Amino acid sequence: MKKLLSVVLLLAVLGVMWITCPSERNHKKAVCEAICGNIDDLTFGLAGDVSESVVKPVINMTMSVDDYYLVSIGRINDKTISVGVFGHVFTMSHDYVRKKVLKL
Repeated sequence: MKKLLSVVLLLAVLGVMWITCPSERNHKKAVCEAICGNIDDLTFGLAGDVSESVVKPVINMTMSVDDYYLVSIGRINDKTISVGVFGHVFTMSHDYVRKKVLKL
């Protein structure tokens, strides 16, 4: 009985992971927010829309997202910058992401 319950619970968790796996759009949005938020902090909010209009096209051209059905991984130049699981995208530190994007 315990074994059956464990298998059912495992399948339920895997099903939730599969259904809530973030899309490429979610990854790009999270990375863009991380970078633009960092730029806004550095410029005290003065660069707001300008930073987004510059960063968004760069992210769209250079970022790729690998979907492994249960988890998705965002990369720029083969460097992992985001991981998506359970409907949330976790980005690397803001400085790390900014350096990888600005290297382009």
